[in-house]
Amino acid sequence: MKWIIITLKENKKVFNELNNFFSQNNISLSYYFITKEMTEETKEKLFEDLLTVTNVLLLDANKALNNSQVMFICGIIAGRQIPFFITGYKDEKNIPVEFKKCNVFENFDDVMNNLKINLPYYIDEENKKFALKLLYKKDITFNADNFAKFIEKNNLEMCNLFFQAGMDVNISDSHGVPMICRAARKSNKKTMIWLLDNGAKIDVISEDRGYSAVMDAVWKSNEDLVELLCERGANLSFISRDGQSVLVLAIGGPNSRICDILIKYGADPYIKDKMGMSAFDYATLFKQQHLLDLIYAQKEKNEA
Repeated sequence: MKWIIITLKENKKVFNELNNFFSQNNISLSYYFITKEMTEETKEKLFEDLLTVTNVLLLDANKALNNSQVMFICGIIAGRQIPFFITGYKDEKNIPVEFKKCNVFENFDDVMNNLKINLPYYIDEENKKFALKLLYKKDITFNADNFAKFIEKNNLEMCNLFFQAGMDVNISDSHGVPMICRAARKSNKKTMIWLLDNGAKIDVISEDRGYSAVMDAVWKSNEDLVELLCERGANLSFISRDGQSVLVLAIGGPNSRICDILIKYGADPYIKDKMGMSAFDYATLFKQQHLLDLIYAQKEKNEA
């Protein structure tokens, strides 16, 4: 992020306050006094900065209206659609076209109060623009399906770029599959952790299979992912579209270790599927004594 302050009159108090504020927030700041005595070197530096600046603050805008150099600079800012903040302009009926999309403040104190509150938002908006530009340069369209491809590839660098550009981690692709389910189906634990840490909802359901992420992880027999999702609070009582509970799905796997994990984290072995059978019933039917022992042990533990 790079800010430019433009003013017709030097004000050391204002400069010091701005400089301290932006330094504390690790933001680049340039300060320009627009006078007739400006050197050609200063003018060149100003116009170079205007090509890369992200935000501009013009102080005492009313006075600046009579300065052709300032208005020329304002035209460049308006043309580049750079976020523009101005103080000291009160004639809203005759506002110049260069000021029409400005953030207008009565005085410098109002600007500072606004920055102290909204700077994180301005930084976030600039980061989004920067990330979108990078995606454009890489010839990558900003959409959910492309995001899903990088989720599946376990490419956190690109996932972060999409996220920085404003992609919602809870979005589903064109097949109705949430990103967290895409990660589960590819057994991508690293990406799964990244999604959860960035706000992915753990129990969203895919439209194609009707599974949650933990069910997808069980289906893929990925013990690490199942345990991770259980630790993070996944719903283990959910019934899928085909009528199965997550524990019934695990028994059908079969994967005794995953059954151990699910029972340990409270999966109900008595929830019935669409056939009227529970995990306990299937364990009894198929004589899975290890699983029955786990169920009995967990029941005794819960009743103790």
